[in-house]
Amino acid sequence: MATKTEGEIITLNMSLRLGDVRSSGMSLDGRSLYVWLTENAVLSEWRDIAARITRDLPFAEAARVQDIAGDTYLIVELSRPLVLLDEAVSIVDVERMSWELTFRERRLADTGSVGLAEILPKGALQKVRVLQQGPLITLEFSGSSEFFAEIYHHDGRDALIVEFPGDSVRAVRRLLPADLPSALGEVIVETSDVGRARLVIPGAPHIDLVDAIASADDTLETSRLSVYLVPDAPVRADLAKGRLDELNLDTSTGLDVLLDGPRDARINAYLLPSPSRFMLDLLGVSVEEAERAIRDFNPDGQYVAGIRFGETQLGSTRIELTLTEAYADAMGTDVIPFRRVLEPNTIALALPEAGRPLPQVDTEPLQLPGRALAEALNLRAPPEVELLGEPAQVIGSIRLDAAFYEDRDHSPMPIVTDRFSLMGSFLKALDSDPSYLAALAEFRINAEALPQARAGLLPTLDFNYQFANIQQDVRASGTLDLGRTRYNSNLASLNLTQPVFRASAFVAVNQARLAVEQAQLAVLVSEQELMVRLATIYLNVLLATDELQLAQSELDAFTGQFELANTRFRAGIADLAEYNDSLSRMTIAEARYIKAENTLDDARLAFKEIVGEEIGILSGFQGDFRAALPFPAAVEPWIDAALEQNLALQTRQLATRIADLQVRRQRADRLPTLDFVATIRRSSDDQTLFSPERQELDAAEASLRLNMPLYGGGRPSSLIREAGARRDRETQLAERERRKSERDVRSAFLGVNASARMLDALREAVRAEQVRLETRLQGFETGVESQVAVLDAYQQYFSVRRDFAQARFDYLINRLSLKQAVGTLTRNDLAELDRLLVN
Repeated sequence: MATKTEGEIITLNMSLRLGDVRSSGMSLDGRSLYVWLTENAVLSEWRDIAARITRDLPFAEAARVQDIAGDTYLIVELSRPLVLLDEAVSIVDVERMSWELTFRERRLADTGSVGLAEILPKGALQKVRVLQQGPLITLEFSGSSEFFAEIYHHDGRDALIVEFPGDSVRAVRRLLPADLPSALGEVIVETSDVGRARLVIPGAPHIDLVDAIASADDTLETSRLSVYLVPDAPVRADLAKGRLDELNLDTSTGLDVLLDGPRDARINAYLLPSPSRFMLDLLGVSVEEAERAIRDFNPDGQYVAGIRFGETQLGSTRIELTLTEAYADAMGTDVIPFRRVLEPNTIALALPEAGRPLPQVDTEPLQLPGRALAEALNLRAPPEVELLGEPAQVIGSIRLDAAFYEDRDHSPMPIVTDRFSLMGSFLKALDSDPSYLAALAEFRINAEALPQARAGLLPTLDFNYQFANIQQDVRASGTLDLGRTRYNSNLASLNLTQPVFRASAFVAVNQARLAVEQAQLAVLVSEQELMVRLATIYLNVLLATDELQLAQSELDAFTGQFELANTRFRAGIADLAEYNDSLSRMTIAEARYIKAENTLDDARLAFKEIVGEEIGILSGFQGDFRAALPFPAAVEPWIDAALEQNLALQTRQLATRIADLQVRRQRADRLPTLDFVATIRRSSDDQTLFSPERQELDAAEASLRLNMPLYGGGRPSSLIREAGARRDRETQLAERERRKSERDVRSAFLGVNASARMLDALREAVRAEQVRLETRLQGFETGVESQVAVLDAYQQYFSVRRDFAQARFDYLINRLSLKQAVGTLTRNDLAELDRLLVN
């Protein structure tokens, strides 16, 4: 890029890629240069050019690459008015060109500068775009500053008309996209009675014109008209559940609008810009059936600035929620609301959370007794981690592309009422668990190793046939006739090969037998793992269910205590510390309930991952049970049994034996092989080299073939060393598995003993805490105990209940793990656990 100034003449020379520029022009005031780029232009290169222009050209204030009406321009803002006198293009090579622009300082008498409208394609209307986001259809018309359009409903034709004065029918047809939304019907481009081109949308009145927004840019000399259309429907008197009973907001995870009542109504939910509005059309529902709920609506000032309501063209209810500027700007308008059914009569229409700073409210710190002493002792948290104030900002939602959730039925999953027992779930898992089914497939794969190995000792029989057309030219001979001859030859043979001695084949058969045995053990290992995995997840669901019930009970208890503390505080009976203590425990219980709810959902999903279907009611415990200790009570016999019977260890030991046989097999490949070979041949030739007469021949041959390997380039020795290294690896893996088996037995044995003793202790603790809680409640009623003591008793009681449920889970899983480590876990053990559950 280079510039040259001679007097009032300025020359700008740039090196560009061929095919990047369509044309250029100046704004009417001479302060802007517009360069219209082609679709092939690399925008990153042009942004670099804009940066260099801003940095290096003395007469340029700024330069940028910008999209205007769907096309891309380089716009250079000039420091003083200029006139574009000339531009010249010269080809440098097959890829580059030199572009030279000549400017002159603008004079008062200068007129006729080229405007942006003149470098755009000719005609007022330049581009038509049709977008669909959910139910909202946007027609976007853009063009030069002279562009103008009229929109109206044509009652006689039940159509929506968009009329373009000054544009031809041919131009509108050329610009109209071919793939229009089906909801618009058969769109027609025609000439009106007064000779204007117009667009006829025959979907009206079932297509409603929601809004039309016109915008213009005087600097860029462009205009744009956006027309927003949605499906419409008349009020239905037969709508079974069409009344809107309640309209609420839930802003815990974004903006959720909750509609109670209109389950059978069709709902259009969409966003409109300028200003940003969340629109809800309750098609079929009259305004009278929704007015009370709308008037009782309380907006959240961080999300919704106001609410209005009215009617669609056909009389259905339309609700308009004006979004706050901060929330709308952070979220954008390209979001499609997500619709889901929460309860039989509650519909949620959701928008995502948007990342933005939150307004801060200055609050005076609480003046509590002892605060000065606490500050003097430096007991407060550092300012960077202190959580006394409100959050300063919100993180936006992780968003999914709307193609994966729009236009889908988001009704809740049907409730499955089948009761799932542990053994019944195990039988389902045998037919559906991918891990177990993969182990069965692996067994079928390895089972084929034995017939493949045996094939190396069995005879092979093959048939060969050969047809040849032979041409020969005898040029000189003392016995043969000179000249060219041509004849056909046929040869058929049947070959039998029977191995007599192949040492490596015998070893391969032994290897295959061990491989099949190893595969059978792998299936048993997989079945045992499935038992433990299923039992663990089954009991996890029961534990999570208990946790959720405990969390609900705890939340109810602390909520009641908070309401009591609030009443006592307002009455002047309780102090602020008692009020805050009860509030803190209630909110902690609420957080614990949310966590328990999520844990239960995750546990049910893990169960579904195994059995392959939604689970209904799981059989819970019939009642409490007494935990028994392992017999014998010493761990050493259990370890001895594991080293003898553990299936995973046996699998590793077989792998070591197979690797040892592989060494023998590679060594056997050095030995000679002996095969019995029998061949029967039949040949026929039209003539031979020595005779012009036809010749036919039958032959039979039997032989012993000895093959003695002498030198293989070092490969046999390398294979023997490799097999030895693999044997060493399998030996170490077997030793690792042996040590792991011993550790698993000790861990499970100690776990059974510890969890059994914990169950006994925690059972007594639950009883004691229940008595303690009842005593505290009675003391509080008589005025002996404080509410803080009651809250402590509640908290300790629920904590012990959770510990008891966890200990029961640990005990049962440790029992199964001990049996698995010893290698004796069977379906009877699962059935024994199943008998503890309600059937």
